[in-house]
Amino acid sequence: MKDLCLVQEAMASKLIQEHKTNILNGPLRSNSSLFRLLHLQSLDLSANNLSGILPYSISNLKYLRVLSLGACNLFGNIPSSLGNFSYLTDLDLSGNDFTSELPDSMGNLNRLKDLQLVLNKLSGNFPHVLLNMSELI
Repeated sequence: MKDLCLVQEAMASKLIQEHKTNILNGPLRSNSSLFRLLHLQSLDLSANNLSGILPYSISNLKYLRVLSLGACNLFGNIPSSLGNFSYLTDLDLSGNDFTSELPDSMGNLNRLKDLQLVLNKLSGNFPHVLLNMSELI
């Protein structure tokens, strides 16, 4: 049964990646079935009109290595739950309207190699915890 679940998640991931550009509209809902793909390793929804906040339930995807949400019309705070992605190597939140400070929890992303935050409205001081990210390129 576990193998079947992994195959379903792989197929869903492939489908999401192949059809990622400008076909999704509306907010990411916290109860979305997307957040039940618990073994998902890569999620690229960039350049879609998601227009809303990034729900806390994204933290269910704890095995993500790549999260690309660039140019999605997302706004509000960057959730502190992003700091729980211990496998994350690539994070793209560029081209949105995030207005908060970067959460200190992002300092936990010690495998992060690529961090894209340009074209947001971030405020506050540069978090010192990011200086500890030795893998950033």
